[in-house]
Amino acid sequence: MTYLPAEPDHIHSSASGYKQRKVDSVLKRMNKLGKKADNLAQVIREHVRLGTKMSETVKGKLSLGARIVKVGGVDKIFNNLFSVKEGEKLLKACQCYLSTTAGPIAGLLFISTDKVAFCSETSLKFYSSNGELLRLHYKVLIPIEKIKRVNQSANMKKPSQKKKRGHVSAGHGHIGKHRKHPGGRGNAGGMHHHRILFDKYHLGYFGKVGMRYFHKLRNRFYNPIVNIDKLWSMVPKDVMEMATKDNVPLIDVTQFGYFKVLGKGSLPGDQPFVVNAKLVSKTAEKKIKEAGGAVVLTA
Repeated sequence: MTYLPAEPDHIHSSASGYKQRKVDSVLKRMNKLGKKADNLAQVIREHVRLGTKMSETVKGKLSLGARIVKVGGVDKIFNNLFSVKEGEKLLKACQCYLSTTAGPIAGLLFISTDKVAFCSETSLKFYSSNGELLRLHYKVLIPIEKIKRVNQSANMKKPSQKKKRGHVSAGHGHIGKHRKHPGGRGNAGGMHHHRILFDKYHLGYFGKVGMRYFHKLRNRFYNPIVNIDKLWSMVPKDVMEMATKDNVPLIDVTQFGYFKVLGKGSLPGDQPFVVNAKLVSKTAEKKIKEAGGAVVLTA
């Protein structure tokens, strides 16, 4: 419920102006308190809604409060439920629900300098391996060093973090019903009003050239080349001195990281040699054989 300020009388006097400002201030404060009450009621409603029955939930909360007072505080309950290390201090304790596959479980959440722990308010029913019915408290314990990060949820006390409750348009304007396509259908505007988003999240979407090769394996196309004018430099110096027309050297280009021999350049005409390669061009093969050499192809 919101109180609207009364319409001021058209009397230009200092007394009436001061009186009107005072009334507006009181109404503003009442509206603020009303919003806080609405927020508190919403939090209580959400908290109680998770239980099976409202009466049982409220009854459990009251019994838990009585048990805390009887034991002597939350610190003593924490010490009784969990093993506490030397120097460990309880930082915070609060009531919460733990989400499980069987549904939410009401209990107490403890945050200490060493661990984050949870214990159910009431004991739960369990069946042992031999079928015996047991009643135990549901406990969860996580050491602090095992926690990687904590995601902060929305704070219901802050109106800026609440859902858009009570807003008819929900941020989509007072005209229309949030239908159709305000930004264009599909990928419309990728080169115009949505260009920044396409360049940021879909770089290269526009401007493709040529045919696409899906799942291209680069090693199938790896084919380093060497020309015949570089072959003689691969022969070791001692082998080069012993080479004759009857005793020709063998040059294995694959040992130097080459797969294919091309025919650019010329060969020494007085010294033939044998070339071992995976691929040889027609021009290179012709020049090698004209010099008296031979070509050996390997897999």
